[in-house]
Amino acid sequence: MHKFAWYRMFFDTNLLERLWAQVRNVFYCSLILAVGSYTHVHPPDFLRGTPLDPYWGYPLIAIALFLFLLNLVDGLNQVLKINYNAFVKTFLILIHGVLTSWLVMVMWFFRIR
Repeated sequence: MHKFAWYRMFFDTNLLERLWAQVRNVFYCSLILAVGSYTHVHPPDFLRGTPLDPYWGYPLIAIALFLFLLNLVDGLNQVLKINYNAFVKTFLILIHGVLTSWLVMVMWFFRIR
């Protein structure tokens, strides 16, 4: 057996595809959140002067948070389906939460700059 045969696990079990889908969905959610928060602070010109000026970004923020929570639940569900002990599952859940939060913060800081 080849000593680098472990990488085939990523391709044989579609693990790489599922991991990429999680990262892509978090990226999209954080992008929608950044657009919604920018729209909340700087409403578009054609919407200025309306009584709803301070509230234009809230629907996008709500959609982004809803999609983010759906993605988080899906990721946790996939981690819990793995047949490892509770310590490894807890570690994977913590890693998933930290990396997801970090990606959202990075995207939000790009919005600020």
